[in-house]
Amino acid sequence: MRKPVAALLGEVQGKMSGYAALLYYRYCCICVKANPISLLAVEVMDEDGTKNIEEVANVSSPRTDQLAIYPMAQESLPQITIAIKKVHPEFKQDILDLPEEDGGGTNEDGTKDKYLVCTMPEVNKDRHDAILEIVKALYDETIAKIDANNTLFGERIALKLVNAQEEEINEAKDILKQLNDKHKELCDNYKKAKEEEVEEAYQAYLTDSQNKEKEKQEQDAAHNMNAASSMKMPEAPEAPSMPEAPSMPEMPEMPQMPEAPDMPGMPGQ
Repeated sequence: MRKPVAALLGEVQGKMSGYAALLYYRYCCICVKANPISLLAVEVMDEDGTKNIEEVANVSSPRTDQLAIYPMAQESLPQITIAIKKVHPEFKQDILDLPEEDGGGTNEDGTKDKYLVCTMPEVNKDRHDAILEIVKALYDETIAKIDANNTLFGERIALKLVNAQEEEINEAKDILKQLNDKHKELCDNYKKAKEEEVEEAYQAYLTDSQNKEKEKQEQDAAHNMNAASSMKMPEAPEAPSMPEAPSMPEMPEMPQMPEAPDMPGMPGQ
């Protein structure tokens, strides 16, 4: 292969790789899961000027939805929080006491060393739809650039091979096509992975919302039951049973009246 053609193929490969890498980086900055790469654009101001985040802090990801930022100097923590907020205003920031096992201690004034925790926002319906639109727009922009360079360098290579044999021309075309297909496939994979990440987070949000709603309904039902129980009228006590009436004593038999004596006859009869 002619050196000018090889040089052009190397140049177009570099451009296509750069476009694909930029797409990956942009997807990392759309924070669904916590990714330290998303902080590469953060610039922290201090007395010595502007510094990258890695120059003033150590970053880790203790949870899939959190970034932990440990300042190398405690006095730089306020500027770190400001710098991150400029790049990622969607992050929820919490300043916490640094545990002793992580190097934390107590200062002379009694205050404890601090570190910053950034929590990713939940993926509700609105955020789900907005992110997918951005993912597609960035993908389309990248593919358009790859296609444009494929056409441009194809023309430039053709000019270098005006008097070349067909075999040499076909070889250059095949290599250019392979580069084009390879980087498009990379972009396809990045897009698919990001979409799956968004869908997974959205389903987790829906499940969590349903569980919270179910728990709330159960609490409301229990509260209503307790309220109804407290308002219930007490049942009237049963009336005491009346004692049985005493039985009447039997009447004694009446004595038999003696028969009347015969009346004596009247005299003169």
